[in-house]
This record gives sequence, C-alpha cells and structure tokens, in this order.
Amino acid sequence: MRIEYILVNVCKTPYSTAKIYQTGNSPVWATSGYFRNSTYRDLAVVNQNGGSVGVYFNYGNGNFQTEYKYPTGRNPVCVTSGYFNNDSKLDLAVINSKDHSISVLLGNGDGIFQIQVIYKLRIGVTFIISGDLNNDQMLDLVVFHIVLYKIGILFGSGDGAFQNETLLYEPNIFNPTFATTGDFNNDNNLDLAVADSSGMHILLGNGDGTFQNETRYETRRPLCIVSGDFNNDNKLDLAVAVDFYIIMLFGNGNGTFQTEEIYSPNNMPVLYLTSGDFNNDKNLDLAIVTIIESSVNVLLGNGTGGFELYATYNLGKDLQSVISVDINNDNMLDLVVMDTGNDMISLLPGNGNGTFGCQIAYGVGNGPTFMISGDFNNDNRLDLAITSSLENIVNILLGTEDKTFRTQMNYLTDNFPSSIVSNDFNNDQILDLAVTTERKASVSIFLGNTDGTFQIYKTYQTDGSPTSIISNDFNGDGNADIALCNYLSSSVSVFLGNGNGTFRNRTRYDIDSALRSLTSGDFNNDNKLDLIVVGSPDDVYILLGNGNGTFQTQKINITHLFPMFLTSGDFNNDNTLDLAVVGDRNDIYILLGNGDGTFQNWTTYKTASDPLSIVTDDFNNDTKLDLAIINADKYTISILFGIGNGMFESPITFGTDAFPSFLLADDFDDDKKVDLAVIHTASREISIFLNQCN
Repeated sequence: MRIEYILVNVCKTPYSTAKIYQTGNSPVWATSGYFRNSTYRDLAVVNQNGGSVGVYFNYGNGNFQTEYKYPTGRNPVCVTSGYFNNDSKLDLAVINSKDHSISVLLGNGDGIFQIQVIYKLRIGVTFIISGDLNNDQMLDLVVFHIVLYKIGILFGSGDGAFQNETLLYEPNIFNPTFATTGDFNNDNNLDLAVADSSGMHILLGNGDGTFQNETRYETRRPLCIVSGDFNNDNKLDLAVAVDFYIIMLFGNGNGTFQTEEIYSPNNMPVLYLTSGDFNNDKNLDLAIVTIIESSVNVLLGNGTGGFELYATYNLGKDLQSVISVDINNDNMLDLVVMDTGNDMISLLPGNGNGTFGCQIAYGVGNGPTFMISGDFNNDNRLDLAITSSLENIVNILLGTEDKTFRTQMNYLTDNFPSSIVSNDFNNDQILDLAVTTERKASVSIFLGNTDGTFQIYKTYQTDGSPTSIISNDFNGDGNADIALCNYLSSSVSVFLGNGNGTFRNRTRYDIDSALRSLTSGDFNNDNKLDLIVVGSPDDVYILLGNGNGTFQTQKINITHLFPMFLTSGDFNNDNTLDLAVVGDRNDIYILLGNGDGTFQNWTTYKTASDPLSIVTDDFNNDTKLDLAIINADKYTISILFGIGNGMFESPITFGTDAFPSFLLADDFDDDKKVDLAVIHTASREISIFLNQCN
C-alpha cells in the first residue's frame, strides 16, 4: 500500500532579516522564558569566556534590553530554564565545561536570580536540558558527556535542589552491560547475545572466532539476560529484564528472534532475573528481583512461552541479585538472594511446587558484592562464598542437613574484593578460591581444607582494578588456570596454574577499552579455549586461544552514532517524548520513544555540513513539530518540517551570518508564531529571525 502525504498551503519561508544584539564574551548558548512573569519572553545567554549568563528583557516588540550578567562556573557552554522549585518563577541551570559542573540560579520572578548553587558532574559535559523524566511532577536535568558518549540525569527534588548525577542512557552507543552465549542458529557455533543501554544485540559466530554483523532488537534498557527454551520448541530463547518489564525474544532457530513483552510484575522495575523449573513440570520458570519493593517474584511458565505470577516474597532493603540452585539436594530448586542494604543474603528453600519456604537470612558482612556456590567441604551439599567489599572479607556459609547454612569463617582479603571464582588449583580434589581485589589490583589464592575451611596461600599482583575473574584450563595441561579483566588498565591478565596452588607470572593483553566482564569458550571450533571481554564505550573483544595458554586479540566491530546534540518532542503524536539527535557525520537521528525511557531504532536524515545545534517547535503553524539545525560550516539553518507521524520532509536551508554556533526557538514578538535566535560566537552577536508565516 502506498501512502502519500500532501501538505496544503503550508508556509515554507517563515523568517525575514535578522536583528542584531551585542552580548558578553563568546556567547555560545541561550534559552528563553518569562523571567519577569510578564507576557513577553526574555532571553538568557551563556557567555563562555566571560564566565557568565546574561539575561535580556523583552520590550514586547521583538526588541531586547541590554543584558544583566550573573557569574557562573568556568567556561559555561549551555543553559536551560524551568520551574526547579515549583514556585512558578523560572530558574536557570548552566553547564560549566571546565569545572565539570552545573550552576543552578533560582529566579525571583522579577528577572533577578539568586547566587548560583554548584553541582559536580563527570568529565566532558557539553549540554543540558530539563524535563520531568520520572513523572514525579518535579523537573530533572539531563546532561550529555561528549567524551564518555553518555547521558547523565540529575533528578530534581522539587525544591530547587538536585540529586547526584546518574548515567542512565546512551543513545545507541554500545556500552555492554550483560552478555551470554549460546548456539542461537543451531550451527554448532557459539553465538553472542549482548545487552547495552539501547537494546539487545545478537552476534552469530562463524565458527572461526569471528562474528557476523550484529542484529539489534529493541528491548528498552536491558539489565540482565537469561537464555533457555521457554516455549519447548528446542530453540534457545532469551528473557531480558528491562525496566518495568520482562521482554521475551523467542528464537526461530536460525539466529533471529521474535520479540514479545510478557510481564510487568507488580508494576515494579525489574533489576535481575534467573530461570529454572521451580515446580517440576518440565517447563522453565522465572524468578525476578524488583527494585522499589525489594521483592522476589516467581513467574511459572506454561511451556508455550507464557508466564503467570505465582508468588511474591518481600525480603530485604536493597536486593541486588538472585540465583537458583538446589542448595539442599532435594531435587527442588531453591533461591539465594543478595541483600546489599541489610548486608546479608537470603535463602528461599524450594518446595518443588513453585513455592518457597520462609526466608532465612544470613549476615555476610558489610557490602556484599559477589557470590558463588560450590561444595567446599565435600559433603555433597552446596556451600556459598560471598565477597564483602566494605569489610574486605570473604564469607563462607556451609550447607547443613536441615537445608540451612551455618557461618563457617570469614577470611580477610586485600582492599575491596570485587569478584571470586572456585576451582581445584592444587589437584587435591578440594575446591579452592581465587579472589580479586579492586583497589589493591591483586588476586589472592585460598586453598581449601576438607572441612570447608581455607588457608591463605599466596597473593599475586595483577593490573589496575580487576572486575571479573574466571577459571579454566587454558593450556590443556590438566591444571586450573585463571583469567581476569581489568577496568582501569584496560587489559586481560592470564595466570597459568602449576597444579600445586601456585601460578606462573601473569601474561597481560592490552585492550583499548574499560573492561567489565569476560567469559571463555571455544568460539572457533578448534578445541582451544578462547576469551571474550566486553567494555565501554562500544567494545566487544575476542581473544582466540592458541592452546598453550596464550591468546590472539581481535575486536568485534560495532558502529555507533557519535552524537553531538539533541532535543526532545512528541514527533509522532503518541503522547510520548521522542529524541532528535545531531551526529558528527552531518546526520540527524530520530529515536521514537517507547514511553519508559527507551527508544526504537533510529531514522536518519541528512543535513548540511557541521551541524552544531538543534531545536524543535511548530515553525509553520500546522500543529506538527518541526526541526531546525544550525550548520556551522555553511553559515546556514536547515528546517525539517514534521509530517506528524515521526517522519520529516527533506530539509530546506536559508542563510545566516558567519559562524553560527547555537540556535533557539521561541515567540519573541508575541505574534503566536515561533521565531529563531542564533548565536554567532566569533562576532559576539545574536541574530533574531522573526516568523513571517500567516
């Protein structure tokens, strides 16, 4: 079916000659608003080299009074306005790029602003917008870090104050947070499923350690993944925790998936999930950790991919994760839940019918961060080892005959233990432990005794800030080896075991990425173990094993947008905010919102050379949002008129003065039509384009 969009009597030449106003030193950004609570919109202009924001009062005919200057931090580059303390008086928030901070200036309603309050940010911040992101009727601040390719959010308290910055969303920039492997296309080659802030990415393995181009599935903001055959068709599926939902990707057996949203447990955000057959009906079930209620929800599967909420267990203060394992050897899966807020873990013994017994809580020290299970005392009962980062200890909880745990001992580690793995490092048929410490950059070996106790044996220095550790036999000599990834030093360290509890000097593999997690497997079917590591901002690396404990490093290439600026608006009239993002390749990316803080795959529109700034408004009075973009190299403005369904017409372009650097849209002459203001940094000028559309 062909659809044509016909626009009748729509103005395409909305602006006339500009009016010029002098500013302070190096104006780079502006916003407008009723700063004096009058009927006319005023201007606030950021003066980058002057370290100030200048306020211009509107006379009501499109002309402005000389600016009033207010000091900010060093090198201010962007400003936004809003009612930050809900007093119906507009306030200002200014980005200071050299200070890595925000200046908040609360307005008095008469055009006068109070002394700035400073909020520190991460590095490389370039712009700011405001909006109520969490529907709490309080304005929040959104900032963009061009160095980190990340977006940060400062949630408003409603009284003019803001919480510390949180990095929440990266618009389609690969920043892996979780990954799993499986044979998704039944070709006997291992494939990858990688979660990042924009969705799920499937990379099919070629069997030689390389992967095909990734296929992306929009899954909002995934936090955790589990794989399994949830609909009993002998094809691997994926269950993904994303915000308030569980998203199912049902496998077709050829590496592709069908996406279905299946559940919103208690309308609570989902933090973590695990799977297992909790009621012994041969169908996979799910156990879900929710954030706000700190509860575990059990969803029973029906074998066709559907689930039903069966039970809810309200446990602790700050639940972080859950694992399913048969702790007490009764052939019924149990749940172990980590509670960071109360410094403990909770065990829910399974009854075999989808329910679990009363919660049993165990103190595990201050700040538990990582947990593994294993039979440490050879009594055929699973035990637990938990790292407590704030107390620098490893807690051992031994499984007992009555289906509970008893605390065995705590073992001191170096500063801030970050991850742990178990294996038999000295070939005595007793499990040992290897614990990484983040701040001391070390790995400590604890040799196990037959009674579940351990002795500290040796500590090895590794590289900066190890974040994840695994153990396997990488050189095929029958001795357990260890491999760990290091966040700060951007490297992988491999220690080959001697079989007596000691290890050879580490081999370091430098990776150009801040590494977060790694796994091992034979990805190229050569019967030699390989490694895969994920890092930020957009990196997945494979280390192909040579079979002798050495590896060859290769990067799996994944493209991203390199976003520069953005604006938001409801471009498809679904009452949900969308994004328009300016990339550094002369592209405009439209990301339609799903309503939960995530976005669909982008649509691309070309603009002229070197786009620097973007705004959205209805420039031709057809009740549909349009876009306007500054093109610095060409000294032009491009306008893309919106169709109303999220799509835009091809841009029209008109000229402006030299070196335009910032664009603002508003009704400056109070004629109910949207005008444009353009900053020219080099000449210290502002150009005003009055809208001439009827």
